[in-house]
Amino acid sequence: MRVAILTAFWHRPRISMLYWRGIDRLTACARSLRVDLTTVAVVSPDDPENERLARAYATLVARAPNQPLADKWNTASLAAQRLAPDYVLILGSDDLVSDALFRSQVEAMRRGVPHSGLTDFYLYNAATHRAAYWPGYPQGHKRRGRSIGVGRFYARSVLEQLEWALWPGSDRTTGMDGLSDDRLVAHGVPLHAQSSADWGGVALDVKSEQNVWAFDRFAKRPADAVLLRALFPELATLQAEAA
Repeated sequence: MRVAILTAFWHRPRISMLYWRGIDRLTACARSLRVDLTTVAVVSPDDPENERLARAYATLVARAPNQPLADKWNTASLAAQRLAPDYVLILGSDDLVSDALFRSQVEAMRRGVPHSGLTDFYLYNAATHRAAYWPGYPQGHKRRGRSIGVGRFYARSVLEQLEWALWPGSDRTTGMDGLSDDRLVAHGVPLHAQSSADWGGVALDVKSEQNVWAFDRFAKRPADAVLLRALFPELATLQAEAA
């Protein structure tokens, strides 16, 4: 089975390097699962540091302006056609997923699940080394029970139905998850998501000085940073830099 991870980069090369270390870990995990794991990185012309990293580590590199953001992400999904994946998996450039989550999602892919994701995730502050847990959209929220962006996956059949464009055209700078949901619903693709507990693994978003959403926006429930560092050994590089 072929799985392509799609990621859009913008500045923060220190965090991007952390992401690529996480990809190295997932690549080893994929090899044990007999999964052909590839990566598509979309970078912007005015972000040379991320382009340098992408050309060193990614399977395929595409270029697009940072705005409109939906177009930039679609550049990644459209480019993925060249790799002929059975599934694509979405990660942000500051996202990490645990080996256990990846294994569980690969099992779902092998069962033929067309689309799914996570309803919750963990956060790690690269400056303070604090951790937090975000349990998902609250009761009454219009997106209650829907998935976040990190860890979403789509079967090739879904991608073909959407002509490999997972996001509708938009000038919005945030809300990409909702926009993608709208496109799926418009094409009759059922939305699906599970909690970290149901998946048996976790996703982590590493916050730095420059983020679309700040750490404190989600840091309502403290989490065990030591446990997260055990699940994500690449975080050790952040502590080493601070020492």
